[in-house]
Amino acid sequence: MSVAVPAWTSLNTLRLLRNALLVIGFVLLVALGVDRLTGGDIRGLGFVAAGGAGLAFFTRRGLPTAIWLGVALDGVLGFLGDSSFRSSELVAGLVGAAVAVAPVGTVEAPALTTDVGADAEGEPPLPEGPPARLRLRTIGSFQVSGPDGDLSAALAHRPVQEFLWLYLLARKLADEGPISRASLAEELSPRIDSDEQGNRLRRRLSDMQRDLPAPLLECLVLEGRQVDFNLDGCAVDVLRLADLRNRLHASGEIPPPTLVKEAEAALEVIGFGKFLPGWEEIEKRMTGAKGSAGDTIIEVRVSVSEDRAAIVLGLTGLYRAAGNPSRAIPLLIEVLEDNPELEDVARALVAAYLATGQSARAKEAQRKYLAQEDE
Repeated sequence: MSVAVPAWTSLNTLRLLRNALLVIGFVLLVALGVDRLTGGDIRGLGFVAAGGAGLAFFTRRGLPTAIWLGVALDGVLGFLGDSSFRSSELVAGLVGAAVAVAPVGTVEAPALTTDVGADAEGEPPLPEGPPARLRLRTIGSFQVSGPDGDLSAALAHRPVQEFLWLYLLARKLADEGPISRASLAEELSPRIDSDEQGNRLRRRLSDMQRDLPAPLLECLVLEGRQVDFNLDGCAVDVLRLADLRNRLHASGEIPPPTLVKEAEAALEVIGFGKFLPGWEEIEKRMTGAKGSAGDTIIEVRVSVSEDRAAIVLGLTGLYRAAGNPSRAIPLLIEVLEDNPELEDVARALVAAYLATGQSARAKEAQRKYLAQEDE
């Protein structure tokens, strides 16, 4: 499975092109040295040594530049001696030095922070506007709070109402639209008489209208034979991730530092858990997992996983461009722990390990997550 990478990760293109050209050049330099040694020219040892050093430190600027200037100097001596071969060496040295010293548009990655705009409850910062009427944490755990405090217990103490409320929430996040009362009754009471299904649903909806606190009840939309869910004015972690992914993608090659910090803070606070991790227990208790409500939960979980992966891949590109790929490794590992099938993330982890000299871990990651590519 692949995840679309935000456009601003193309910041690294010039750096990759520079490195590729230098590697090719240093390989040719080693080959030239071997050729000279074969011809009995002891100076070939210098070319082999210079090419080897260049291959070891091609990501730096100082040493590769010095090596190519040395090649150019050797070419100057040959050019003064009217040797056409060494004049080509002069040109190659100057071109190599220009490539090695060229700026590649790196950007300083902002420090990872967890307190950028976070409030006292550890929630990620919200866009400017009126206060949220409800705050919903659904990833890694479930918590719903209103202006007057935590409302989670109002659902947890009423299992049937909790099942209906969370299922309708998940349908809204999955953009599935309103559900008919008949279909909702089937989800609540699968495999019983349809009349009894309808009667049971009516009783439970009536109980919800009587028992639920007003902020929770306002989310239910009962219109004729349709039931829907209203999240207007609510702050939901799932929607927060999707919004961050979209804004990063639309921000261009270099996103504003405040947006990058917001993304880092949101990942730190929201975490890498599953959407509604306790759903299976709730569904089994209420329906024996005989309905299709679980499919909706899985759909939202997949969406959360992809949004989070896209954000992490974007940050990975930025860290790599800033010459600090190690910062991406823990984030990439967290994403793969959540969803090991994300091949783009696995390849980014392997690349980050290699870029930081951790070849053994790169091989292990390759074996663990990309075994099919080895076949």
